Amino acid sequence: MHVKEAATLFRYYQQSHHRKRTIDSYQTLLSTFDRLFAERSLDSLQSDEVYQFLETPPKVRPNLPGNYAMPS
Repeated sequence: MHVKEAATLFRYYQQSHHRKRTIDSYQTLLSTFDRLFAERSLDSLQSDEVYQFLETPPKVRPNLPGNYAMPS
């Protein structure tokens, strides 16, 4: 399974189990993650890559408008 498929399944799960405001709060982060890793297989994604993505300030991520800013 690719990241894009997993992200779609997660969005469907959110729609049936979470409030709209919760869904909205994840939207930018998921969209950015999806744009970076969409065609990657879940098996090929390393935990270090995910951690680095979450720790990288949004302004450092190149060419990705609407990045999610992690609270300090």
